[in-house]
Amino acid sequence: MARKADFSAAVPLPPGLEISAIRIAIDYMERELSELVEVYHEQANVFSALVGIFGTRALDQNKQL
Repeated sequence: MARKADFSAAVPLPPGLEISAIRIAIDYMERELSELVEVYHEQANVFSALVGIFGTRALDQNKQL
């Protein structure tokens, strides 16, 4: 789980993106991708693509809340 202390407020973010949205997205990705770890062991490049897809989806869904 992403902790608030893991993020620096000094790092500039794009307009509209907040640290809380990133933390929620990370938590979602960790929860959902934990079931797909065996894909990483078989084909790391495919798992990398899944991480990108889940990350984009998580940030987009959080934006719509």
